[in-house]
Amino acid sequence: MLGGMLKRSGAVLLSCALMALVTLLISRAGEGTAHLTSTVAAASKAPALTCGAWRRVPDAAEGALVGVTAFAPDNAWIVGSQGSVPLIQHWNGKAWSIVPSPAPSEPALLKSISGSAPDDIWAVGSTTNTPNHTLVEHWDGKSWSIVSDAVGTGQLNGVVALAHNDVWAVGTSNSQALIEHWDGKSWSVALQANLAGQGDSLLAIAASSAHDIWAVGTSLKVNYNFQGYGVNLNMSSMGSGVIVHWDGNSWKAVSGQGPSTQMAMLSGVTALAPDNVWVVGSTFQGSLLNGMQAKTLVEHWNGSQWSVVPSSDAPNAFASYLTGVAAVSPGNVWAVGGAFSGSHFSALLENWDGAHWNLIQAPNAADGRQHMLLGAAAVPNTKQVWVVGLHGTVLTNCG
Repeated sequence: MLGGMLKRSGAVLLSCALMALVTLLISRAGEGTAHLTSTVAAASKAPALTCGAWRRVPDAAEGALVGVTAFAPDNAWIVGSQGSVPLIQHWNGKAWSIVPSPAPSEPALLKSISGSAPDDIWAVGSTTNTPNHTLVEHWDGKSWSIVSDAVGTGQLNGVVALAHNDVWAVGTSNSQALIEHWDGKSWSVALQANLAGQGDSLLAIAASSAHDIWAVGTSLKVNYNFQGYGVNLNMSSMGSGVIVHWDGNSWKAVSGQGPSTQMAMLSGVTALAPDNVWVVGSTFQGSLLNGMQAKTLVEHWNGSQWSVVPSSDAPNAFASYLTGVAAVSPGNVWAVGGAFSGSHFSALLENWDGAHWNLIQAPNAADGRQHMLLGAAAVPNTKQVWVVGLHGTVLTNCG
């Protein structure tokens, strides 16, 4: 009986870590193919957008799609993995296509992507064998190349590019939270420390400016067996979420307002302004013996303090979690994640309308597979949002 409870609780905790640690089901997300392109042509004329109901975009490659970023309606990028090989795809306004990229000798995946310009884009991730090795790739407008980072061993889960000489990446190394910086010539370690406990990991990063950057994560120590979907949890290290802030001079840990008596995992962050920052994730309620449940968690920063903002859980779900967040405007913010019914995962989509977080019906394919959403990005100067997830899932609210 206890073994079954442990297995069920492990599955719930694992599902909540998907956004940046990229764990459950990724290694078998699929081996589908898509048309290969050697270069990405410059955008000509942005297509007109009609925004409204969410729809699936079916031509993305089969695989685990984890990170997404967009520059314009006809210029967006997705990263993830296809089997054990890193996967990068590009949107030209009409279709998604795989863009060739170098792969390390070990199985690996990319987890996050960000660019300061269409010809200056960074993607980060890690190898999946133990020990993990960091993976950093760069797009110069013509091709992708692997760039050596400052640590080598560990995982990079999030990246934000502000300029060609100002890029930040976050993750974990040697069971410590890790922040690295690119100055235009090389990567250096800006922070490597235990912030909230042992086994700290930063999962996402966002910035409103070069002097206002936020990174979030968790102090939970989780070890994964990617090939067997296994999970080993260090239950003694379950702790609260981690929030750190860069003010232009130094990184400092900041206390959020998540439940202090329960484990919290912060998986996504978006920064609209120094006084308007959203963080999403999950809290865990109950115990291993009584059945542990995951609930969505949303926190907001108003410039002086954090507050928990009520969010919705999926109806009739054993666990609901949020993995990513993207903002169109202060009154139009989208959070994505998944719901676990006890045997199946489905997509979870929520919208902030300026007053409340509301559940939005997400299109789930009727194919019996797991459909979890892992990443989201807003297209600048439009109402369009791209959302990605497992099994080549790509959603958008405009077309």
